[in-house]
Amino acid sequence: WGWFWLFPAQGLSLDPESKMLRRNHINAIELETAFRRAAQTADTPKGATVHTLRASFANHLIESGCAIQTVLELLGLSDTKAGPVAHTRILSVRSPLDSDRELRY
Repeated sequence: WGWFWLFPAQGLSLDPESKMLRRNHINAIELETAFRRAAQTADTPKGATVHTLRASFANHLIESGCAIQTVLELLGLSDTKAGPVAHTRILSVRSPLDSDRELRY
């Protein structure tokens, strides 16, 4: 679960159900704001958003031969009529960024 702490919040928050202090992920608005600032700093030729990353991720998976049904499931867009995607197939999907590296979790 190395990706789990990719965008951690700075502080702890109280879980309303368990009453435990936990570190959650940053707010989506904070992520979008930080990404927009980074894109402006990098002077990207086209407007880039977090959604652009999501679309690029999907396109790269499809280009690398990943089944479209699996990509849809990973994006949370799976059609329930298409049938369930095998959990092992989803776990076997590697990020295009890791294509030449070994995954280490």
